[in-house]
This record gives sequence, structure tokens and C-alpha cells, in this order.
Amino acid sequence: MTRRNRCIHEIIYDILYLLSNSIGGLVKTRLCNSAGLPLDRCSKLLGLLSSYGLVYSRIVNGRVVYFISDHGYAYLGLLEQLERILPLRSG
Repeated sequence: MTRRNRCIHEIIYDILYLLSNSIGGLVKTRLCNSAGLPLDRCSKLLGLLSSYGLVYSRIVNGRVVYFISDHGYAYLGLLEQLERILPLRSG
């Protein structure tokens, strides 16, 4: 099975969607694996999303846990609206 390349918007959607459906946030490794991203690329994206205020992190039981912010939920909603108007995913 060949995996197609995703655009940055699809990857951001996947990260925000995963965080929005997690109770208690996700640690970076679980988030990156679930999103299908290598740890280094995922770390850069989490830094970018954090700088835009879409995600934030907290220390929980000695581990860094990521959460989606209110702005992240708003951005996720916009991406879902855009997907309905102009589907980016093929399949």
C-alpha cells in the first residue's frame, strides 16, 4: 500500500483532531505516532502550532502533555468548513 503525501493543512488538521478527541491531552510520542509523523517533524510543528496559540503544553506527572487551545478548536472548525467546500483529502 502506497501512502500519499499530505499537505501541511492536512497534517495540522490531524494533530488538532487528535488533540481535540483526547481526554487529558497527549504526550508528544503518542501524538506523533498517531498522526503518522516522525518525531523531529512533529516537534517542529508542535512548536509552530504553539507559537500561534493553537496548542499548549503542561507538565502532568513529570511528562509534557499537549492540549488543543480555544484558538485551536476555532482553527479546526475552519479547516472542517474548508474541507466541506474544497475537499483536500482523496479517499
